Amino acid sequence: MKRTFFKAALLSVLACTSALSFAQDFPNKPIRVIVGASPGGGSDNIIRKVAQIIQQQTNTSIVIEYRPGASGSIAVLGTVRSPADGYTLTICPPDTIAVFPQLKKVPPYTLDNLTAIAQVAEVNYVFAVKPSNPAKDIGEFVQQSKQQNRPLNFGSPGVQTSARMVNEMLMSRTGLKMQNIPYQGDGPMLAAMAAGELDFVVTAFISAKPFIDSGKIKAIGLVASQRAAEFANVPTAEEGGLKDFNVAAWFGIFGPKGIPADVTKKLSDMFTNAVNTDEFREFARSRGLTPKFQSGAQFEQFLRGNLPMWADAIKAANLPLED
Repeated sequence: MKRTFFKAALLSVLACTSALSFAQDFPNKPIRVIVGASPGGGSDNIIRKVAQIIQQQTNTSIVIEYRPGASGSIAVLGTVRSPADGYTLTICPPDTIAVFPQLKKVPPYTLDNLTAIAQVAEVNYVFAVKPSNPAKDIGEFVQQSKQQNRPLNFGSPGVQTSARMVNEMLMSRTGLKMQNIPYQGDGPMLAAMAAGELDFVVTAFISAKPFIDSGKIKAIGLVASQRAAEFANVPTAEEGGLKDFNVAAWFGIFGPKGIPADVTKKLSDMFTNAVNTDEFREFARSRGLTPKFQSGAQFEQFLRGNLPMWADAIKAANLPLED
């Protein structure tokens, strides 16, 4: 009995020592970040910049792997199924964590299957129309649209996306009759908007900015509580008569459930040090992003409070749950 107890105690000590040694040694090889979209999108631009700064600061290599499709869920599932050692992460917007799982009868994953590492940025949604549209804000657009005896065609970067849900929130708030035209991502959707095939779009500022800058589409409303310095002439939704219509898309770093606390802390520190640099702040400002860091625990608490808003939008849209 004594020998068995001694052996169990020794194994416990060795396990603790091994875990401590692992955390102290972390990272000793490249970290992989899986992106659930094609190169060039918002998540990709953000993580490539953050990865560049982390490598400059810590000499840690971050390898970016692209697994687009299924509203980003392929990338999340790849992360969930990876070892919980801190070497496989993913970057997610609300689409993959807040919207996609809540549209499934049996979600393939939830927030409970992930370790929240950090929030790194957020971006507000912008309401944009054809350049020829005379409306100066969302309120004017709503008034003129209600005089038309037809549903409005709006674009979304996919059926199961947060941008689609923001449009559904808008329909619920205004009573507008709207028809969703889904595309395979922001790029094709905005190209269709620029070609005059849609009545309006609501999408993340970072995606719409090049089209707004070039005059191919016209921004008439920011779904935010205050104007953006980059587009000071674009009124907020509240200025257009929609009070308390303030929705932001967050970008967060996640790993599989069960990453050791010490490793999570090291990862969290790496990302906060990168985000809190003038280089990242300037990068973010030039793209209509707001650098915003929350540690893993803070970010998870925020998400627990944020998920019901998206659930309410799905319910208001009367969208059937999928298998």
